[in-house]
Amino acid sequence: MARQGFCTVAQKPTGGNALPQWEVFKPPQQPGAAPGPRAPLHTVTFAHQGLTLQVAEDESLLDAAERAGIPLPFSCRSGICTSCMAKVQGPVEQDRAHALSLKELELGWTLLCVAFPRGPITVATARTRFRHGQRLGQD
Repeated sequence: MARQGFCTVAQKPTGGNALPQWEVFKPPQQPGAAPGPRAPLHTVTFAHQGLTLQVAEDESLLDAAERAGIPLPFSCRSGICTSCMAKVQGPVEQDRAHALSLKELELGWTLLCVAFPRGPITVATARTRFRHGQRLGQD
């Protein structure tokens, strides 16, 4: 893996002409940085990991998971892909979840990178789904 500013690129291990397999775009962050002290805290339970955290309203669910050492899939960190898609029970604000359809929102799906807690919630991260009209919404 090579870090290039806001981009981390993983390459195939095949000599000098390796093409990128995937890219992760995100601003540099301090590892383990906690949210600001002024934001209200909410109880967030990551059900499949058996872990409960206090998460501030100004911290995304993905950032909270990373802070707690929970490895979750992600890519864009801006709500335009579905790498971090998970089921959530409870109130979240996710006005930038552009990659979700209305049906997915109605079924309780969220994009953890742009979802912020607004009360106690439970996150179910294990899932089976396919996009674009195929199988969707199974845990």
